[in-house]
Amino acid sequence: MSSNSKKFVAGLAAAFVLGVVSAATPVLAAEITETFATNDTLTAAKMNAIKNAANDTNTRLGTAEGTITTLGTRVTALENCPANMTRVASVCVDNTRVSNGNVAWQDAVGVCRTAGKRLLTPGEYVAALNSGSFADMVSATPNQFEWVDAVSSTTSTGATDGTSFGRLTAGYMGPDNGTILLAGEIFFATNAAYDAVFSFIGYRCAR
Repeated sequence: MSSNSKKFVAGLAAAFVLGVVSAATPVLAAEITETFATNDTLTAAKMNAIKNAANDTNTRLGTAEGTITTLGTRVTALENCPANMTRVASVCVDNTRVSNGNVAWQDAVGVCRTAGKRLLTPGEYVAALNSGSFADMVSATPNQFEWVDAVSSTTSTGATDGTSFGRLTAGYMGPDNGTILLAGEIFFATNAAYDAVFSFIGYRCAR
């Protein structure tokens, strides 16, 4: 190989290594300590250094690619909801009610928390209902409401036991059958005592 040919090969190999490094900034290639000058002879030691650096970069890039693939798998797993839940926007919602009634708001909160979940917010309930993914939200039973993550205080004796004043009350929602609102509209209220139970108020959890 002529001297000029050797210089061309050395320059091409060095450009390859530098190109790989710049294209994958987070991955650091092996450092080439040898220096090159005009009319310099490409020795076996320098060529091996370039080869080793290129091979090392390739190995590191492969490792980085494997890490990215693993992270992608983990992210996908996090995005997927369990079999008994359905995704609504960024939230996983229980496919069916945990209870169809006779469970107090405070107890529903506790059960969901124990399961690593929580009650739906009012907005999440509306989104779940409008998604059409939950058959039991379409009120097969008239006025089948659900507890939601909302509380307030009220002086209404209709929302208390009749002996307290300004008692904390819990929120519940559900599609109305025309008894209170127009049929099909979503009813929302925060006038049920947080520790009271009603046969028509159930709940489901989300996370």
